[in-house]
Amino acid sequence: MLNYIIKRILLMLITLFGITIIIFVILNISPMDPAQLALRGTAGSEGGGEGTQAADMDKEAALREARELYGLDNPHFILNTDVLTKSKVLQRTMEGIFISLKDIQKANREGKEEERKRLTEKLADARKDLQELGSVAYEKAAQELDKRRKKKAPLSVFLILGLADSFYPKDSWKELDPKSIPDPHLRTLMQKASDLDELTNGGRRVVENEEDVEKASDAFLKWWETNKSHYTLKHVQETVQTFVSGNASQRRQAADELRSLGRIAIAPLIPYLFQNKDETLRLETMKVLAHITRQSYVYKKSDSDELKRDILRSWRRWWEKHDHYFIELTPWQKTVRTFTHTRYGIWLKRLLHLDFGMSFQHKKPVLEVILERVPISLQLALTSLILVYLLAIPLGIYSATHKDMRPDRVLTIMLFILYSLPTFWIAILLIQNFTSSPFLWFPTSGLSSQGFEKMSFFEKVVDRIWHLILPVFCMTYGGLAYISRQMRAGMLESIRQDYIRTARAKGLPEDVVIFKHALRNSLIPILTLMAGLLPVLISGSVIIEYIFSIKGMGVASFEAATNKDIPMVMAIMTISAFLTLLGILIVDILYAVVDPRVSYD
Repeated sequence: MLNYIIKRILLMLITLFGITIIIFVILNISPMDPAQLALRGTAGSEGGGEGTQAADMDKEAALREARELYGLDNPHFILNTDVLTKSKVLQRTMEGIFISLKDIQKANREGKEEERKRLTEKLADARKDLQELGSVAYEKAAQELDKRRKKKAPLSVFLILGLADSFYPKDSWKELDPKSIPDPHLRTLMQKASDLDELTNGGRRVVENEEDVEKASDAFLKWWETNKSHYTLKHVQETVQTFVSGNASQRRQAADELRSLGRIAIAPLIPYLFQNKDETLRLETMKVLAHITRQSYVYKKSDSDELKRDILRSWRRWWEKHDHYFIELTPWQKTVRTFTHTRYGIWLKRLLHLDFGMSFQHKKPVLEVILERVPISLQLALTSLILVYLLAIPLGIYSATHKDMRPDRVLTIMLFILYSLPTFWIAILLIQNFTSSPFLWFPTSGLSSQGFEKMSFFEKVVDRIWHLILPVFCMTYGGLAYISRQMRAGMLESIRQDYIRTARAKGLPEDVVIFKHALRNSLIPILTLMAGLLPVLISGSVIIEYIFSIKGMGVASFEAATNKDIPMVMAIMTISAFLTLLGILIVDILYAVVDPRVSYD
């Protein structure tokens, strides 16, 4: 039996892998861009800029961010031949920043909209990359600025703005006091960058103010010549080592220096966030990284374990998304990423960590939504399931032992009538007749009354049962009719067997014949039906939940499908597939339990 179970589990995993491929393919052949679906609904709440160039640029930036988050620019399957590394990103960034302005203007004059859009997007991507690189790009930026000192390069202004932003956040430039910047070259850079930012309307248009660009470039180059020794890999690693192993005073000084070094310190620091068992050091590392990256992923020692896990998960997602800005890859790592950095590879990797992504509709993790809704549907489905089997098995046995007699015929007619009644119709009738005048016996909707949180435990139980009666009845009567007929058929087949005739011939009481000898074999058809029940327990009933205004998994599944919430749909389908396979395995094991003739040895 154990060997059989192990083989079935392995086969189940292989089958589930194939199912994930099918789910991924089906949901990714949709003509709608998932990035647009992720952003749908936000545009309506951000009025005031519609139709303007600024609004278009903001929308394009948001789309690029969404596409990067979900890995939508990667190939769907097989191979990703364009695995990014730090050197490749640096090269791409400088090529994009110094793209020919004449080419953009020419494409605009000649009406080549696609070409103009391609060049503009390349420039926008380069500016975003520069922001992500920060101090990692200083050496390359210095080389490019020095090379173009005597050339007319209007787009150098975007490099200047990006470099200045890496020293002081752009939104603080207006309040920034130049006197607070001790280095004279850096002070000049920030002053000129602030002036250029106003001239370019926040970096939204190109200006050919060569004098300010040249002065800012010279200021950065002079600053770099003085400070470049601090930005070597050796110095950064030594500072990180002091931060990790030094005393409290040394750690504070090292932390201040790491903050000033900026993003070039991220790669050496990040391992101490994920692999470090010293909680104090992890918190200090997190604070430094949060300052450098301008993220808010920080927790306190007193925070709950759940919040801490969420924060660390956010950091993992951030690093997974940004690591190519800070590290070079070995040939082996590049080979692995060729396979794993596809859209399917990224999704499968997250799936293994139960990370289903962010729900487009709910704007929070899919797993969080599912964990909120499943207990609600489980209350309905599990209660209904227990009632169905508790009633259907005795009724099926009674009908089989009284075959073609009046009780059997009456039961058969009644159960067939119940089975033929539409669930939605019965639900509406119950609401109309038993939740309003003259029979105000049951609540109209929901699973709890107002003030439920303030009730005692006993009052909560009574209130929940009161709310469950009508929806559970609607979910029970159809299954009761079907399962009881299956039980009747199984029992009839069993009592016609030779061993039952032998038992009766020996003079055994009828109850012993039925319940000891016939019942176990009669349960096999019922067990077969149970294979598909696990997904039903989790997925809920769409119609019943909708009619009774119960926010369970049924309604969540329906809303996910209608709103094209792809991460939610993919999660529900994957979980349902897993539960179906698990149900089949459990039923196979139960076969051997109820029927001694079944053996997997």
